[in-house]
Amino acid sequence: MIFSRKQLKHLRRDAKNALLFGWHAPRAAERIFIAPSAVVTYAQRSPSRSDTGRVLSGNWDLQVKPLDEHPKVRYCINRFVRGQSWEEAGAIEHAKKLLDKRGSADGRRSWAEISRRLEEIDKLYSELKETRRLKTSAEFLNQASSREDSGVYIHIDRFGRPIFGGKGCHRFAICKILDIPVIPAQLGLVHEQAASSKKALRKLRHDTRE
Repeated sequence: MIFSRKQLKHLRRDAKNALLFGWHAPRAAERIFIAPSAVVTYAQRSPSRSDTGRVLSGNWDLQVKPLDEHPKVRYCINRFVRGQSWEEAGAIEHAKKLLDKRGSADGRRSWAEISRRLEEIDKLYSELKETRRLKTSAEFLNQASSREDSGVYIHIDRFGRPIFGGKGCHRFAICKILDIPVIPAQLGLVHEQAASSKKALRKLRHDTRE
């Protein structure tokens, strides 16, 4: 079997974590299941997806802000709760700032692409409102994989509580707005205290979706 560079990195992190913390250790791109209602903060400076399953000590998990202050969450609330247009909601202004600063917004480099993206988000809202079930990455790609690459990104703090990691924001915001009970997510950073606890990740590893 030939592994990709990403797969090899995941396996190395799995092995290192297992050596340090035992069989219950966090795994790279691990699929966990979280209640959106339990997530009330987001990381101020979120690491990239390459840090998935990484165990860190220190106070990084205390550097958070209230979830409703996240710009994308805020404009999704304006759009889907208050019924505002995307422009009124603040999505266009946010995209413009990103285009001016980075040259792209969510990987889109033109207003036509951004408009199509917003239409896709509207469709996703309608779909999730009807099904009330967010697919795993494997289900979405029709693949057999236990990893959750590209899923909603969730860090775990020292007490085992979820922190939103800033990736998969529209999916996450819609699920929270619709009060969907449980969704799949990609494991992000894990605080060392949580990684040392056999109980911290146990409940998050079970798919309790209907």
